[in-house]
Amino acid sequence: MSLKIKLPFMISVLVVLVLLGATTTSYMISSDVVVRKSKDEMNVMADRLGEGLWTAMQLQQQLSHAISVHNTFKELLKLRDTNEMTDETFCTDSQMVIVTLIGVALAIMVEQSRVPASPRKSPAISSRIWPNRLHDSRWSKG
Repeated sequence: MSLKIKLPFMISVLVVLVLLGATTTSYMISSDVVVRKSKDEMNVMADRLGEGLWTAMQLQQQLSHAISVHNTFKELLKLRDTNEMTDETFCTDSQMVIVTLIGVALAIMVEQSRVPASPRKSPAISSRIWPNRLHDSRWSKG
């Protein structure tokens, strides 16, 4: 074979090899970057989930404690233990006031245990829902 045939063929092979090497190197580097970024995102999401679960557990513990020491809940449990009311009687409209009072008491306890994130936040939800019950001694902690 003459040089006129070998030279263009060798140049073509060299160009193909360089393009193949550059493409492979580019693919390997970019896939490594994508894998690292995905792992970082998974770690961030795992941290967020863990913090959310930890917060939910702490709130559940606080509410369990508040419920166990609050007089309204004790009175409701005593009323339930006496078996003087059936479920139908307990759930009538006149008795739902008790359940509403308990909901308001829970809202007050949650608001009192919450640290405001910014000073622009509105006043406690309990004062908007049931303002005349906010300063009643039956609704205070302990």
